[in-house]
Amino acid sequence: MKNILLLGGTGFIGKNIIESFATDKKYNLIILSRNPYLVEDSFFSEKNIIIEIGTLADTDFINNVIIKHNVDVIIHLLSSLIPSSSNTDFYDAMSNIVIPTFKLIDFIANKNIKFLFFSSGGTVYGNATSIIKETTMLNPINNYGFSKQIIEDYLRYKKNICLLDCIILRPSNVYGKYQAFDGNQGFIAVAINKIFNGIPIEIWGDGNTVRDYIHIDDVVHILKKIIDQSIANVTLNLSTGIGKSLLEIINLIEKHMSKNAIIYFNKKRSVDATTVILDNAQLVVLIPHEFISVDKGIKDQINYFNIVLKNAN
Repeated sequence: MKNILLLGGTGFIGKNIIESFATDKKYNLIILSRNPYLVEDSFFSEKNIIIEIGTLADTDFINNVIIKHNVDVIIHLLSSLIPSSSNTDFYDAMSNIVIPTFKLIDFIANKNIKFLFFSSGGTVYGNATSIIKETTMLNPINNYGFSKQIIEDYLRYKKNICLLDCIILRPSNVYGKYQAFDGNQGFIAVAINKIFNGIPIEIWGDGNTVRDYIHIDDVVHILKKIIDQSIANVTLNLSTGIGKSLLEIINLIEKHMSKNAIIYFNKKRSVDATTVILDNAQLVVLIPHEFISVDKGIKDQINYFNIVLKNAN
């Protein structure tokens, strides 16, 4: 049985990881949370889930958690930034996320603990004119992507000078269950909510911005395989390899909701890459997998939206 420390378990990706891993008794899951009220109530009843209340910035606390629970694997999802985050937000993230992550990496080096870092396939590469391989030069164009690159660089540096088992995952645009419909990121979820409520969708640019969307169920499945198969010391694009424009996504939502969107177009922002399609060839060689299509994924997301609405009423 593997003891897994999850950093960032109260976000949308983290909640899906917990829900899946909780039903699989191969894992003990230790969840770091700064606030117990952010953790789903149902997770507290699972015998293989432990909640530790604290922050990554509390270095001594984190180190003690790792020792106390004999942690084998760390999954790092933490980030306080989004692509439009300001310089002030970035400085806060450096203090509260990036530097503490450096200290965590220092502590686990030479301890035979696997470190899985969720970077960002959508922002670390910047603008690209062709499909993006893991070997493509990193060129972030916003603070979120730059913060991820900094941590990636530190991992590569530490691997050169000590024994460090780490995997860097660069997910494309992840969507699915638990994603906030009224949030400030997650285009598919936000668009579903706005189309349902007749709220205009604000698009920066002409709507032809292309992204590679991957369903959260695919992400969790691949994550389990990476842990179970003992894959080590590799950087992987976590993607379907298929691009869709914002307007194509809106058209699919309109089709499944039988409702037209109201769209407002604004001037393109410099923090948004025009096209991001990630090459997943290396991923599917290691982990053969049939991905959920965006069409089916959007249909499932609309069904989940209807469940959330029903429960709210």
